[in-house]
Amino acid sequence: MTTSSKPQSIDPSHILPLLKSLPFLDGVADENLSRLGKNAQVLSFNQGQPLCRRHGSNRQLLLVLKGQVRLVVFSNLFPKKIGTLDFVGPGQMLGWCDLVGLGQQESALASEKTTILSIPFNDLYELIKESKLVRNRISSSIPSSALFYILEKWTESCPINLSQSLPKLCKTLNPHTKLKHFTLQSFSDNKTLPKDQRWFVAAENPYLEVGYELKDGAWPEQVPIPEDQKASIRLISVTKTVFDKATKSAVKEINIEQLKLHPKSNNQYKKEETFDHWKQRTEQILTLPTSEPEPLAEPEPPETSIDKLSPEQFPWFEGRGVSGTACAAFRMLSSYFNMSFRKELFKRVFDAQEKQQGVSSLALCGAVAESIGLQSQLIKINSGSIDQIEAPIMIGWGDGIAVIFRLNRDGVVLGIPAAS
Repeated sequence: MTTSSKPQSIDPSHILPLLKSLPFLDGVADENLSRLGKNAQVLSFNQGQPLCRRHGSNRQLLLVLKGQVRLVVFSNLFPKKIGTLDFVGPGQMLGWCDLVGLGQQESALASEKTTILSIPFNDLYELIKESKLVRNRISSSIPSSALFYILEKWTESCPINLSQSLPKLCKTLNPHTKLKHFTLQSFSDNKTLPKDQRWFVAAENPYLEVGYELKDGAWPEQVPIPEDQKASIRLISVTKTVFDKATKSAVKEINIEQLKLHPKSNNQYKKEETFDHWKQRTEQILTLPTSEPEPLAEPEPPETSIDKLSPEQFPWFEGRGVSGTACAAFRMLSSYFNMSFRKELFKRVFDAQEKQQGVSSLALCGAVAESIGLQSQLIKINSGSIDQIEAPIMIGWGDGIAVIFRLNRDGVVLGIPAAS
């Protein structure tokens, strides 16, 4: 920690009003507050100086008395790998991730000349022992920075790219997010957590990655529950309706921004992209008629530049396994449309599906395709009518995925990732 001046002790007569003004200390007895503030110090920071760093050693609760502090997060989501999460002002606190078992996650810089009240963790531990009220308030809440890194990991396996809206999403969800600590025996005998909540892993542990979502509050079947009665895990919970509303709003804002950047592609964004959207589309499969009257003879379509390509000129990449073939199929599509190949996103999404279902899902492929800017439609069609569909087409191939690049009178050009 870097300060612009030496720590100053504070007049005991001034400490009580300061502490009593903090929401998380509301209702605490004066004598307890006096003991809490006995070793408190006033620290001054000039603009740009760091108050705390992620993964650094911080054993103090920092309370902003005057000025403004910028919460900084580090992520590949930002062009310069660093971004602003939020601003903290007078009466707010930071530096307490370690206190709730999440490890030091906060990085903060003074946005202007700032004065801080620093309270050693040891004194705060004493108050937590004495006050159930404070213990419950601190143990169930979560710092914004910690929430950001949890949701950042979650978005890596999310088929819709929410990275642009993540700071705002954190700010919206934070008041509704609760930190919980469970023994793993809570999940024995197929027990589940309340299903009206969304549950995410909050802290490093030997069993599940940070950001992993427990679907319907259930422990994943592929991960055995240890027999150790003391084995535990920290999770965050958000009411499902609140979470879904916030994410849908974020997707809507992303689509509006895309319309501003790409006004010539309005049709691409006419339908609001939501998590329910793909659920509905997979349930409403379009089935073409199995028998039709004999169509009138039509002239042969004119030859296109695609028709002139030899099969070797189409992109092809090899993939192995359920996830590998799906990723290879998207690599072929990305190359075909001259788009960047988002390898990490595809791998995380299809690895997760392979673990959960063991086969590739065309519905998930459609969601992933639209998340990278492609228009898609899930359909069920008779093989004799497939030439009615415009290529390229993704199809199920064994347990994996293949891509039809061209359909014409001369035959089919098919990219099969599993081919050798």
